[in-house]
This record gives sequence, structure tokens and C-alpha cells, in this order.
Amino acid sequence: MSYCSADDVRWFSRILYDQLGFASDAAYGTFLSGTLIPKAKDLIDSYVGHGFELTGGTFILDGSGKEVLHINRRGLVNPVVTRSVARAIRPPHLMPVPLINVTYVAIDGVSRTPITDFKCYDAFIAYENNCFNCGRQNVEVRGTWGYAAYPWDVQNVAMGICTNVLRGMLKR
Repeated sequence: MSYCSADDVRWFSRILYDQLGFASDAAYGTFLSGTLIPKAKDLIDSYVGHGFELTGGTFILDGSGKEVLHINRRGLVNPVVTRSVARAIRPPHLMPVPLINVTYVAIDGVSRTPITDFKCYDAFIAYENNCFNCGRQNVEVRGTWGYAAYPWDVQNVAMGICTNVLRGMLKR
């Protein structure tokens, strides 16, 4: 899914297909949605260092010895690619997008239930009436994070990038 649509770019840029030499509006739309908009998305993602899609997966956290684990921009999140890989210390990655929900938690390799004991917030996970054991990468969490709908400013930047490219094409 893209950060904006071909119709959004058409409206935002006010550039018609025949101004760029396309044979039809359909060919222009195909160029926008198949080439230009995905490149704008890649540019935005590489600039901010993450995507904005709704994503699910497993990540590893350091146990805090407290009732709360912070998962903000401090770099505490370690995505797990596969469980067959040896549990070596992995370099931290950022989780700059909000955590939506938690579906599974294991502390020191032991699954914790009920999952309703874990409260999910944008930047931290709270363990109701209990504590996360202190330790290095000893908390495994499965959940969903990201945005259900892309933020308007991200959509606006994508449309702006596409418009600037189209205007550059007009000048040639």
C-alpha cells in the first residue's frame, strides 16, 4: 500500500497527462502508482529510518525489573527473524511507531498468561500487578505496531515529492 494514490498526486500537482507526453490518463496513472509513488515511499522510509505500515511480529526486550518496559526511541527493540537462530545478543533497533497490541509475552522463556495482564501503550508495556524480570534480552513479545491509517503529514510529503518530480519532468 502506498502513502498516497495516483488521484491524490493528480489533484495535488495539477499536471495533466498530456503535458508530460503520456498517451492516456490510464498510462499516466500507471506511471504514478507503479513507479513514482513507490519511489517516494522508499525515499520517505529511508529518510525517517522506518516504515509507517501496520506490522506484526516478535521482538526481544531487556527486562527492567519493574512493572513497565519502555519501547520508545531509545533503541530497546530487537526484532527476531527466526527462533532457529542462536540467541546471541542482537544490536538494538528503533521502534518509533506506536505499539497497537500485544498477543504473547514470554519472560525468561516462560509464556505468561493471561495476556490481559499486559497493558499496551504507545511507548511502553505495563505488566499489571507484577514485574518483568531483570535481564539482558529476556523478554519476548509478539504484537502489532504501526499506523492503521497513514499520518496526513506523511501523505502530504509523498504527494509533494511526486509533484516536484513531475514539475522537473515538465522543465525538460
